[in-house]
Amino acid sequence: LAPAGSYVPTSGATIVTLASPGTYIPITGASSSSVALPAPVGAYIPVTGASSSSAAILAAPGTYVPTVGASAATLAPIGSYVARSGASAPTLAAPGSFVSNTGAASATPAPVGTYVSTAGASSATQAPVGSYVGTVGATTATLAAPGSYVAVTGASAATLAPAGYYVATSGAASATPATPGTYVPTSGASAATVAPAGRYVTTSAATNVKLDRKR
Repeated sequence: LAPAGSYVPTSGATIVTLASPGTYIPITGASSSSVALPAPVGAYIPVTGASSSSAAILAAPGTYVPTVGASAATLAPIGSYVARSGASAPTLAAPGSFVSNTGAASATPAPVGTYVSTAGASSATQAPVGSYVGTVGATTATLAAPGSYVAVTGASAATLAPAGYYVATSGAASATPATPGTYVPTSGASAATVAPAGRYVTTSAATNVKLDRKR
């Protein structure tokens, strides 16, 4: 009789045929490969001659097996991951995270200064000029508020307009100097102040006014 894990398809045979990788034969005396049972979804059998379901190996974290009868597991593709053993499919990286390599067991949160707006991303996007990201795992960047600006990409915070300058709109990449006749005495201003009667400003980016002593 053919031992478990093998079969003899013809009479008068001098050797047995082993069960193919991906399958096992749990009975003795098999005469056809049709009695072979496949490894279940989420597991695989990499060797020939398997005689028991215990020969099936669960797909490790970072890999998966989507079909029955597999002889190997498949690495999770870039942009996805597999966190547990025995998986039948990978999981897309959620918005706010990414996976840059194959065979990952987890996704990486977008670091400060970056964001990921869609699922299945392979990398994070740097916050553009005029915006910032102050937390990990962000799905969007935040526009700099009036009174502040962001001059570089990948910023984690906005910069307050210094005294003498102002920012009137959100999402600014730079601050605007106060023009002659106006001044900005404090940081974080969204507008310049016109010099009052009896005072004057002759320079740009002024932080105070001068007294008109001719009056």
